[in-house]
Amino acid sequence: MQNLFDHVLVGVDFSPAWPALERRLARLRAMGIRRVTLVHVISPRELSRPGEADLARARQRLESEATALAEMGLEVACEVHSGPPSERLAHLAQAHRADLVLLGRQGHGLLHRLLIGSTALNLARLTRCPLWLEPLHDGQARGASPSIMLATDASPAAAAAERCFAGLCEHFDRRVAVIATRSLKDDDVGIGQARHHLEHMARRLAKLDFELVDGPAAEAILARLAAWQTELLVLGQRGHGALRERLLGSMAQALVESSPCPVLLVPEGQ
Repeated sequence: MQNLFDHVLVGVDFSPAWPALERRLARLRAMGIRRVTLVHVISPRELSRPGEADLARARQRLESEATALAEMGLEVACEVHSGPPSERLAHLAQAHRADLVLLGRQGHGLLHRLLIGSTALNLARLTRCPLWLEPLHDGQARGASPSIMLATDASPAAAAAERCFAGLCEHFDRRVAVIATRSLKDDDVGIGQARHHLEHMARRLAKLDFELVDGPAAEAILARLAAWQTELLVLGQRGHGALRERLLGSMAQALVESSPCPVLLVPEGQ
């Protein structure tokens, strides 16, 4: 497989999230990433007008964190900026043409603030590249063969997430695609069409399992995460602005808030 993610931009806030992000970067290194840009954004809520000394101290801390990554063979750059973290990270990801943004998030259940001082949903609405949200403490109990799961709705808007899922499948022993039947009504996709879509995916992807699940969409998918010992959940997002905000206000928002495992959000059109 061609490297799906070559350059990863990482939001760093010098919190307890860093060890989890470092472990994830080691795993992504095995998946083919070569370059990492570590970014610390000083929020106005943290320091309204950071001076040169503040920027220099933050950069020194970033460079200290970068040492272990360089020892993995990664090409590492460090940047310190100020401003609203979500807006700055989204801008930098586009400016650097990053393939992935990696962030830590606390816990699950009710909506938590990201450890960088913004929210997952806010950045998800802004970024135009895939966003990987890594929990500080992965609460998912897994056995020897963790799986990757795609939650799709069989619509054209999910095509980018499906391509990303296909590109990652070779790194997981088990692969499963799930459609929650209650998510179909928004796109006029029938259950028969959804099953045909999953069957078509299974013909293209080796060893792919698939399920149609009933019940409240987010709850049904969360239940399957546990059953499949899921290590990564892949979700699609639609467009930008108001349309994206509408989508993130429903099933995707609930899954971002409550998933005990990492979530990879893939914007439409990637």
